[in-house]
Amino acid sequence: ARTTGRHSASAAAAATPAASPQVFDRAALMERLMDDHSLAQMVLQVFVEDIPQQIEALRGYIAAGDAPSAARQAHTIKGAAANIGADALRALALEMEAAGKTGDLARVHDRVADLEAQFGRLKEAIACEA
Repeated sequence: ARTTGRHSASAAAAATPAASPQVFDRAALMERLMDDHSLAQMVLQVFVEDIPQQIEALRGYIAAGDAPSAARQAHTIKGAAANIGADALRALALEMEAAGKTGDLARVHDRVADLEAQFGRLKEAIACEA
């Protein structure tokens, strides 16, 4: 069979894995905040202090068997992560939100440890760039 250039390019694209989301995109945060470094530090501090409470609330909804509230809580975490440029955390929270919306609390539960680990990586990345 004859292979066209288009087919080869498509096959190559399909074989190339998608890039993993970035742990922390400081440039995106600074763009959102119009390069206000003081504001960025304040936003990051509040985020780092708040997310453990948000994760604990998510655990509570999972323990209560409340999938809609777990989905909303994952949505809250997703939005906060997106606001600061925490793309990997946002992607994980998005996955958890989708699972919660379908009532798959087991999947949400199974990803909480990953969410906490990703938050830990994010805190390290923020500290390294401070």
